[in-house]
Amino acid sequence: MNYDPTGQVVCVGLLTLDIVQTVSAVPGANQKTHAESLQIDFGGPAANSAATAHALGSHAHLVSYLGEGCLADETARAVRQSGMTFTRLSAPPGRTNGIQVPVSTVLVTQSTGERSIVSSHNLIGHEVALTESVVQSNTRVLLVDGHYLEAAIQASRQAQSAGIPVVLDGGSWKNGIERLLPYVDIAILSHDFEIPNQGSDEELLQAGCQVVARSNGNARLRATNGTDHLTVPIPSVDVVDTLGAGDVLHGAFAHYLASVAPGDQNCLKWDNVCAGLKYAVRWASISCRYPGARGWIDVA
Repeated sequence: MNYDPTGQVVCVGLLTLDIVQTVSAVPGANQKTHAESLQIDFGGPAANSAATAHALGSHAHLVSYLGEGCLADETARAVRQSGMTFTRLSAPPGRTNGIQVPVSTVLVTQSTGERSIVSSHNLIGHEVALTESVVQSNTRVLLVDGHYLEAAIQASRQAQSAGIPVVLDGGSWKNGIERLLPYVDIAILSHDFEIPNQGSDEELLQAGCQVVARSNGNARLRATNGTDHLTVPIPSVDVVDTLGAGDVLHGAFAHYLASVAPGDQNCLKWDNVCAGLKYAVRWASISCRYPGARGWIDVA
């Protein structure tokens, strides 16, 4: 891969404080259990994708909401210590329910690597928006995860005007996301991304996406541009933790596109997209062999 070291991946979306506990089994109602391990670190789809792109060699810039206070400041410090640069978004007064940073409580089942997550990001108002351009002269790819929709739409408009590819991390359908789709070039969806009224992935192509890909856990990833089709099998690995595997998929794909992009949308050629998806699947699978969303980074 001919890597362009000046290329930047910009990720707009969710940053969280993750409290991750590994358990032998997730407790039921009125039950409690003891943790086998505990980890507290930043997380969130956009943040983990940016960290992935940085670990693989891109300049990564994260754009996300963060309030004021010691908890928020420590989260920002952890993000910057990871090597990323960071634009800190704010929300109008009274629209954050006092939340400095969204918290995700994650229970990972030790035997399977499966996880259960409770997040508080829904308690922050939707009015989080950009106050400046986040697309710079060295930006090669914009990744949006659908959170903080107004900011995502603003950034995607900036990218589209500059001829920069926009990649959607479609973890789940979010209210209003149809307003974002006309600016998206490549949508990579999870199995949980349910289009309203039993809609099909072809609707996203009709909305303006050039390529739609969909993962399905450890089964396979499929992609189409409406004419060509791709199926990528998922490598078999000894799973320790699936937390953040989807974020690694998106971040690795964005990194790959940034590495082949000469500053325009030639990277969106079907062959390049297919190669990028295969590359991303490989790293997402590798990440499952290590604990936490970024435990694999030390071996990258």
